[in-house]
Amino acid sequence: MEFSKLLEINLNHDYYQGPSQDLRCALLSPSSRLLNTGAIRLVNQPGGISLYFKKRADNNPVNSIAGATLQIAVVVTNPAFAVVTDLGAAENQLPIYRNTLSPDSFDVAVNYQNVGGRFSYPLQFGTRPATVQLLSDAGEQIESHAITADMQASTQSLLLEKQGPGFYRINEAAGADNAQTLVSYQPQLPAQSIALLEIKIDASFYTAPPAFGLQFAARSDTLNYYIIASNYSDTEFGNLTLTDAGFAEQSRSEITFSRLESTSFGDSQISPELLNSNNSKVTLFHSQASISRRQQGPKKLQLKLDGDVLISSLPTPGSTSAKADFFIHLAKP
Repeated sequence: MEFSKLLEINLNHDYYQGPSQDLRCALLSPSSRLLNTGAIRLVNQPGGISLYFKKRADNNPVNSIAGATLQIAVVVTNPAFAVVTDLGAAENQLPIYRNTLSPDSFDVAVNYQNVGGRFSYPLQFGTRPATVQLLSDAGEQIESHAITADMQASTQSLLLEKQGPGFYRINEAAGADNAQTLVSYQPQLPAQSIALLEIKIDASFYTAPPAFGLQFAARSDTLNYYIIASNYSDTEFGNLTLTDAGFAEQSRSEITFSRLESTSFGDSQISPELLNSNNSKVTLFHSQASISRRQQGPKKLQLKLDGDVLISSLPTPGSTSAKADFFIHLAKP
C-alpha cells in the first residue's frame, strides 16, 4: 500500500528567515494513538512535521479519522529561542491554535492560563457575597462556589484533575463586578511547551492536504555601540562616525545612528564612570530605530574616522546576546 500526505505543519521564524531551528512538534498521547488508528505516518522535517495516511488502491484512506482532533504541542528545544524571539504571551499563558473558522488554516490564537490539577484561583474582587463558577470551554456549568461575607478566603480551590484534561472557564461575580478567566489543564503537555495546536481533521484533507503554519517574530533591539577611545584628540574623537555601508548589498533598509556624548547619558545608558579608564573618551552610537534580529545580521556597520574605515563590520546581536550593547575599544600609541 502507498501513503499520501494528509497535512503538514511549518514552524517558521523571522530570525532564521525560514524554518525555526529551536522548536519541535510533539503529539500528546491520545493523538499518537489516533495516528495508529488512522494508519498515519509522522515524518519530522526542519521546523515542523508532515503526516501521511495509508491509502487503498482507490486512493481512499485505509482508516479515515475525519472529524477527530489532533493535539500537537510546540516545544522549545534550544534556550536561545527566548533570546531571539519576541515573546508575546505572558509566561504562564498557553496560546491555543485551532482551525475552527477555516479547516485548512489556524484561527487567531486564544490564550489560556496553564494551571495544575489543583488550582487555587485568586479572587479578583473584595465585594461579598461573590460566586465562582467553573465552566466547560463551551460555557456549561460544572460547579459553583459561594463566597460569603464571613469567609476570609482570597482564593477558591478548584480540582481540575477531578474533571480531567481540558480547557475551562472560571466566572467570578461580585455585586456589579464580573470577570472571566480561561484556564488550561494539560498534564500530558511536555515541558517547555509554548503553544498547543488543535487541528480537527476535515475530510477534504485526504484529497487536498493543507499546510498549517506558525510565524514567530524575532526580537527587536536598539543597537548600542559604546566607543571607548584612548589617546584620541578631541578633534579626532569628535570626527568618529558610524555608518551602514551594507544595506544595499543585503537588500534591506538602511540603519541610521545617532551619537550621544557621555555627558548626556541618562538612566538607560551605562554610566561613563564604569567605562572610562586611563582618561579615555566615551561616546555612544545608537540606532534610531529598533532592529529585528537575524541569524545573518546586518553587515558592514562601519566605524570611521574622517572617512577612513577603522572597523569594517561591527558585531550585531544574535542567539547568544541577551542585550544589544557592544563595547568598542580604540587605542592609539
